[in-house]
Amino acid sequence: MRELTIRLSALAPEAANALHVVAYFDRLVEHRAGSRSVLRGAAILSGCPAGFVDRTHGNSWRVLPDGTFTAPEPEAAHTWPRVAAGDGSLEMWLERAEPVEGGFDALVLERALLAAATMLGRTSDTPEQRRAGWIQALLADDPDDAARDAALRGLGLTATTPLCVVATADDTPLLASSIDDARTAIGAGRAGIGPIVPARAAAASWRQARSARRLTAEGTQQDPGDRVVLAEETGTLLVLAASIRPDETPPADVMALEDAAATTAWMLETLHAISTTNSVRDAASVLHLHHSTVQERAARADRVLGWNVLSQRGKQRAQLALVMRRILAAR
Repeated sequence: MRELTIRLSALAPEAANALHVVAYFDRLVEHRAGSRSVLRGAAILSGCPAGFVDRTHGNSWRVLPDGTFTAPEPEAAHTWPRVAAGDGSLEMWLERAEPVEGGFDALVLERALLAAATMLGRTSDTPEQRRAGWIQALLADDPDDAARDAALRGLGLTATTPLCVVATADDTPLLASSIDDARTAIGAGRAGIGPIVPARAAAASWRQARSARRLTAEGTQQDPGDRVVLAEETGTLLVLAASIRPDETPPADVMALEDAAATTAWMLETLHAISTTNSVRDAASVLHLHHSTVQERAARADRVLGWNVLSQRGKQRAQLALVMRRILAAR
């Protein structure tokens, strides 16, 4: 779709714009976005404020072109481009005195209203699909109240039911009533576990679970670390995991680790053991080696990396570099 849009941009800009609008709202439907996300998309694409009313659920919103929601206008001007559902329960408009030529505003409104109507009225063929849809609606970044309440009812939860959300390796969310239940659901898999929160705040647990998953490792010699990470135990590292951009350039220490691991198979595993234990003997116990062997490995790591890996500062530096390596690998 992206390649086709690029080609059309050169040949027929209006057709490319139309295709972009259709694809944009189709993606929102595919990802089960809420009505607020759909309205925000309409405002961003059109470049003017957009309004929406859902008379069935009593919702009314207004969003600016930068995506900021504001108080709805007391009364929508009749001259603004608008579109409504057949029964009048849904209506959407753009706050523009004169519509854009070529029918662009009409296309944006029609596709946006279709997406909103689809999300509000969508049903699934199987119980599994219905449950997945309710979970997605509950965990949306900006779920509208009606969709979230419907999801809670469908899942048999109240707004205050305690739960945590698990982010699995393939980005599938799981709901659990306790950390122990979450661990059981994961089994031998790799995942991040969010904190226990009231069900109405499940989206917050989901966000933290996904950040925690970026801190997980395979638990192998070439990727040492925990396969399951609890968000509530990570502290500042969770902030670090959430803040790293997808295009972040690996820091020099991470590059040094990669170079060292490419020539020395035991390097990462040994550094992980040293940086997460209190002494060489403790690290040797974890690695099932004699402490003199670990001492020799540490001396070699010093020479290769350029810092003392047994000092307190050196341990912190190695541990942070290993964490950054996991976060960047999780992209």
